[in-house]
Amino acid sequence: MQCPADLHTILSKILTTGILRIRAGCDSSDRIVADADHLHNLPDLLDDYDPEKLLYYWQVERPQYIQTLTVDERLAFEPTWSELERRIRSTRELVVPAGGKSGPSPNSR
Repeated sequence: MQCPADLHTILSKILTTGILRIRAGCDSSDRIVADADHLHNLPDLLDDYDPEKLLYYWQVERPQYIQTLTVDERLAFEPTWSELERRIRSTRELVVPAGGKSGPSPNSR
């Protein structure tokens, strides 16, 4: 599935920020590994969008990455993550209905 244009823009901003962090952090291999690990699945979301993959990024990969960041480091991502959070919240009922299982919403029958 093609990635929706607004999500493509948001995910591209996250990739750009992360790549710039990798370039700036080249003196710290631990930092580079954490940044690269955070980014490595995002290109797949751009090429083959899947709402469940996006939720996995949001609920699992992003929180794991946040644990590696200082408060100051986190600030670089906050505006873009806020955009992504608004987008996820606006469509989440379509992706994960009440009860937490993916699939069609009970109200969509």
